[in-house]
Formats: sequence, structure tokens, C-alpha cells
Amino acid sequence: STMQQAPHYADVVADVENFLCSRIAACEAAGIARQRLVVDPGFGFGKTLEHNLQLLDALPRLAGLGVPLLVGLSRKSMIQQLVGRPMAQRLPASLGLAVLAAERGAAIIRTHDVAATADAVAKIELISGSASKVDVRGQTQLVNVVLKQVQKGASSPGTCGGMRPSGPLP
Repeated sequence: STMQQAPHYADVVADVENFLCSRIAACEAAGIARQRLVVDPGFGFGKTLEHNLQLLDALPRLAGLGVPLLVGLSRKSMIQQLVGRPMAQRLPASLGLAVLAAERGAAIIRTHDVAATADAVAKIELISGSASKVDVRGQTQLVNVVLKQVQKGASSPGTCGGMRPSGPLP
């Protein structure tokens, strides 16, 4: 696809954050309540491996936008680039990235391997002593999860709308 041919960002984290904030603001201006929104930084879409790694590192910052953060890293080509495994052998790395995303603030994990991912996230939460806060669902279940998040009002005052902190990533 052409979006993968030569993606360029001045600062991928700032650019994605600004884009997401502008979309949140546009939705609110159109009358959509913040509690009905979910954002996705778009791992793999128009981004290099380095861009994806920078976004992964910045998940705590993106999780602070005041709406639930959805992350989909399952079986992405970036895993093949990182570990050299074909699609059929990407489960271990997908699980590791899902756990990392959950620890860094993702509220919803989109995955191909729902049971294994839910188990991995739940076990890490059990070991760390934190209560389960992450919805782990497959593509076909995602709409229901998003609706559930909206109904729960799973958001907090965010950092968009002029309140975004400046400076380095946390």
C-alpha cells in the first residue's frame, strides 16, 4: 500500500497526539460526548518500525488524552521485523506487546488470539496486584467492547484542548 512506502513525521508521537486531539475536539464540536470516544494511534498504518516503537514508548502519554486508548499490535508486520518470525509464529511476541500496551495504559486490546491475550494480561495484572482494567477482544467483538466502554463512561478529563503538557515524554 502507498501509505507504507515513505511515511514521514516531524515527530511521530506529537503528530499522532495532535491528530487524535483534533479528532476528539471535532467530535465534541459535533456534539459527541467525550465519554463516547475511543482513540487508536494506528500502529502499522503509515508508520515505519521506528515510528511504531516510538508510539509504543509513548503509550502513557497517549493514554492521557482523556478517552480510552485502543491498541492493536497482534500479528503486525512490525513483529516480523523485530523477531523475524512468520505470521504463524507471532503469538509470543503479540502477547508480550499486548501486556506492554496494557501496562502502559491501553484500555482496549484488539487481538487475533483473544483467549491467550486475555490470559496473559490477566496474569500480569494478578502478579502486579492491579485489578483488571483492560478489555481484550478480537476484531469481531470490538464493536461491542467499544460500546461497553462508552456505556461505562470510561474516560477522564484529558490533556487535549489546550491542556496538553509540553516537554519530553513521561
